[in-house]
Amino acid sequence: MKKLLTLVAITTPGIAMAHEGHGAFGHYHFHASDFLIMAAVGLAIGLGWKLLKK
Repeated sequence: MKKLLTLVAITTPGIAMAHEGHGAFGHYHFHASDFLIMAAVGLAIGLGWKLLKK
């Protein structure tokens, strides 16, 4: 679980930076590109988690 939290902590600043133009986390309005970025980050976290658990 600690490794998963580390992965999330590493990727969260990147997500915040990507959404800075939208008011960071203050405004929740999404574009298709935002969804793709979040999906890619989620996939990367999932794959990383599987590799770390081995």
